[in-house]
Amino acid sequence: MSNSSPSEFRRLPISQQDIDLTKEPREINELVNELKLNYGDVQTTKRIDNLWNSSVNTRAKTIPRPQNCFILFRNDISAEYNQQKNDNKSKKRAGINVLSKIAKERWTTIKNFNQHEYQFWKKLTVIAILKHKLLYPNYKYFPIKKKKQKTSSISSS
Repeated sequence: MSNSSPSEFRRLPISQQDIDLTKEPREINELVNELKLNYGDVQTTKRIDNLWNSSVNTRAKTIPRPQNCFILFRNDISAEYNQQKNDNKSKKRAGINVLSKIAKERWTTIKNFNQHEYQFWKKLTVIAILKHKLLYPNYKYFPIKKKKQKTSSISSS
């Protein structure tokens, strides 16, 4: 049994990821090549093309929102812990709350102490947003406003 921490769990440097870009537009090819060149040492559990494409596989009936850098990062953390669970043949799976807390703590550390990796996630977000624009060219975000509850005034008659 190995003593590997979850962050060391079958992560692959960006420079070693085999990504098929033949069907991608030139702009995405250029951004991915730049990402591999400048951030090739950054490791992820999921291949980066699986990270930026994950919003396509949503259960929602509406167009998903473009992913921001934390969502991409959290998606990778989730894959890491699911992979660890499968490899350990554990029946217990980390819940969403636990994964979100772990992701938040690691994200804060990266944001404050590892600008190189933080910038990688920011650049990956640019690709994810571009892919989103290509898939949904007419997308516009319309937040659902919560209805304010009317305060009922009881009149004394």
